[in-house]
Amino acid sequence: MKKGVQKLWAELSKAQKPAKLSKQGKQVKLSVVDELEDLYSQLEEATSNASYFAYDMVPEMDDKVRKAVDGLDDMLLNSNISDLRDIANEAKGLLDKLQSNAEDLGVDVEDIYADYQEMREWADGADDLAYDVAREFESSLLRDLTAFADRVKY
Repeated sequence: MKKGVQKLWAELSKAQKPAKLSKQGKQVKLSVVDELEDLYSQLEEATSNASYFAYDMVPEMDDKVRKAVDGLDDMLLNSNISDLRDIANEAKGLLDKLQSNAEDLGVDVEDIYADYQEMREWADGADDLAYDVAREFESSLLRDLTAFADRVKY
């Protein structure tokens, strides 16, 4: 083996241009080494990026998406978002009745129920808010991540 290596180095030292080296009838082109050196940094960077993607980025993003989906599912299952319009309509009916009773008594409705104005604004804005919820959710990427997308009413 030593003789083969010594012979190869002897031929390399004699070469003045990229030469073909021979060992037992086989040829080695020096340009292959140049091509490998050019590809080294590309392969190193691609390996680093692939490793980061597979072992760091994907698991980290999976955790974030899992948390987002859990929060989304919790809101869709355990909140009364989908009941907003029904609750608002019921509130409007009672607020109208309270307003009528206050007028019959000749008193200000807010003297009877201090939160009247705030509740009236919420009830009156419920349709627009329900529309915004549905529109935002419909255009969200999160919609595709939950099995409970049908819970959001228009």
